Amino acid sequence: MVGLRPTAGPDDSELIGLVRAGLAIARAKGYLSDFSPRLARSESGTLVMLCELVSVRTVDALDEDADLQDVIMQISALAEVFPLYTLVEFSAMRVTFETLDA
Repeated sequence: MVGLRPTAGPDDSELIGLVRAGLAIARAKGYLSDFSPRLARSESGTLVMLCELVSVRTVDALDEDADLQDVIMQISALAEVFPLYTLVEFSAMRVTFETLDA
């Protein structure tokens, strides 16, 4: 689970496109399970992405994968990325869920 807080304005289509591209790379390299990634979007624009890795060891592979790191750097230019333990900040009253199949 990863949180994204867009910084580039109200249109987050470029950010979502990069997230989809990253998911496609991760799926093609066997890092993700068959669970369809989901995106929760709060009214304030905070996004929380949920996807399932095939194993704990996959985290190291993700960190070392140059293709994914390139996409992650592009995502970081458009959004503040925050880790799971800070998701208590995601206290929206209402969210919508979207499928992020790549």
